[in-house]
Amino acid sequence: MTLKEMNKFKIIRNKKTILFFLLLNSSISMAQSKKDQIETLKLRIDSLNSVIYVERNSSSQNILNLDSKISVLEAKIDSLSLMLKNNKDSLYKKELECSNFNTTFGKINNDLAILETRLDSLKKVQSKNIEEINNADEIIASEFVKKFYSSLELTPELNKKHYSEGGVKFNMNKFNSCIDINSIYSKKRISNLTGDYHDAFNIKLLNFDSLRLNNNIIELIAIVEYQIYEVGTFQNEEKLIININQGNLTLKKWVDLKVKKMVVAEYEGLENFKEVDFYKMLGSLNK
Repeated sequence: MTLKEMNKFKIIRNKKTILFFLLLNSSISMAQSKKDQIETLKLRIDSLNSVIYVERNSSSQNILNLDSKISVLEAKIDSLSLMLKNNKDSLYKKELECSNFNTTFGKINNDLAILETRLDSLKKVQSKNIEEINNADEIIASEFVKKFYSSLELTPELNKKHYSEGGVKFNMNKFNSCIDINSIYSKKRISNLTGDYHDAFNIKLLNFDSLRLNNNIIELIAIVEYQIYEVGTFQNEEKLIININQGNLTLKKWVDLKVKKMVVAEYEGLENFKEVDFYKMLGSLNK
């Protein structure tokens, strides 16, 4: 082997040696780097596991909290559902009651309409009856008043006889049938109209101005003409209060109201004859 070849061989061998060491060093470096990477990865994995563990625990706690809240909400929902059901049941009952009430109310309205119709009929009958009663009372009252005043007058025949012959006594039976022991009136007027000098005092019923019925009392206003011999003619407004007792009428009170018209005779001493003088002469309960 030549020197040149030997040098060449040495160079090649040195290169191989260097290359081997380079490869060996590179392998060692790579092995060391992978180990570090593995350790780093392990650390990262441990850290990640720790984070996962914490997160898992936190999530578990949150889940437990949420489950607890869900349970509370579900309990509230169940309670509200029960309340809603009860309210629906109550509403149904109220609607049923309302329906029954409407039915009852409708029936009551129908019954009321029937009763109102009957009441109207009864009112008409009652009004007719009252009108008939009032008319009957008016007729009875009118007959009583005519009887009362006529009991204080003599018949034309008796008046003529008394004027020509005298001595005609006044029959008081008719007047007494119109009064009772409680009747209030002027005794003087009755004495003048029915006494010994009754021919000097004449009475005549002209008309009724008004008639009013109140319970068992009749009040009426009468216009009565009085003729007093050689004094004058007087139209007097007076009130009779009459009791009604089981269809029987009696005088309760007889009072004067006023003189409506006065024609005084033209005799001496009558120039200043006034209303008060008329009542004083005739007799009056209240004037």
